[in-house]
Amino acid sequence: MQTTVDPQQAGTGPAPDDAVVAPPRACAVCQAPMLPDQDWCLNCGTAAAGRLGTRPGWQSVNTVAAITLILIVGAVAAAYAALSGDANHDAGKAAPASAVPVPGQVAQVPDAAPTTPPVTSTPATTPPVTPPATKPGATVQPVVPVVPRAPVVPITPAPVTPVTPSTSGSTTSTPSTSTSTSTTPASVALTTIDLGADAMSKYEPSKRSTSSTDPADAYDGDPKTAWSITTPADGFDMQVGLLIDLDSAKNVKEIDLGTTTPGGRVEVYGAVGSALPPDILDTRWEHVLSRSKVDETAKYGNVKGDGVEKLRLPGPGATGSRFRYVLLWFTTPPKAGPTVKVTEVTLKG
Repeated sequence: MQTTVDPQQAGTGPAPDDAVVAPPRACAVCQAPMLPDQDWCLNCGTAAAGRLGTRPGWQSVNTVAAITLILIVGAVAAAYAALSGDANHDAGKAAPASAVPVPGQVAQVPDAAPTTPPVTSTPATTPPVTPPATKPGATVQPVVPVVPRAPVVPITPAPVTPVTPSTSGSTTSTPSTSTSTSTTPASVALTTIDLGADAMSKYEPSKRSTSSTDPADAYDGDPKTAWSITTPADGFDMQVGLLIDLDSAKNVKEIDLGTTTPGGRVEVYGAVGSALPPDILDTRWEHVLSRSKVDETAKYGNVKGDGVEKLRLPGPGATGSRFRYVLLWFTTPPKAGPTVKVTEVTLKG
């Protein structure tokens, strides 16, 4: 039996054996294919059409999460850009003047903390003087400030020495008496010391002399006679002397050495004891003075080339020295050669 189907009802009923096939889906953003039950695009993460609309709660959460993510990314990018810009800006700037090292300069560290700057005090000013109130028509007397006066120190005039006229018509002033004490010792009158017989002799512990004459010719009172002594011309000191024996200790202040062989050097020694020191290095000899360039200078009260060398012995207040033996020791020879000639020797005390 054949069943007749109404054409108007043909489209209203389901097909008896055919399954319903849904149309293919695609992402609205990247057009990637999506399954019928897929809610999100696996390619770009966009929600499927109608997904957010069907679930309003999830739509708000996703929107907030997306906005927060965008803000975080933007903040990170802005911070990175700011840090990079600051680093480039600092790298391009020149170092401050205080940080630039100066070759050869060392920083100075103060030894102490800086002191408080001095406080400048403002000088006090004298307050103005207010005149007293006066009656109308009265004469106003100006107020004069009182200025303190310094005490007057009387000046004592120096004593005036009267000037006495001389007989020749010129005026001479009398020297005033000074109260200061002079450091120069007063001149003392010198007297010649008498010498006994055989008072002078040759003194040469080293036996250097090659020839010598009678020492008595050195104090016989005759300037034409002379005692002479000669040593080898070997370039060494003469190391010979003229010994004077005073028999007892006497105060010797000056020795006048007469000679015809200027130049050279003489040394004066003295000894007190009765025993004669056998060698010039003996500690009993006391060195008194030395004189170079004999009779060639005008020092110590001498006259150059007059044939006499004055040897003033040092002592407190020109009192001289007390000796039993006095030795004239010749070292450097005169200019003419290693020969010394002594005309007269005079001792004064």
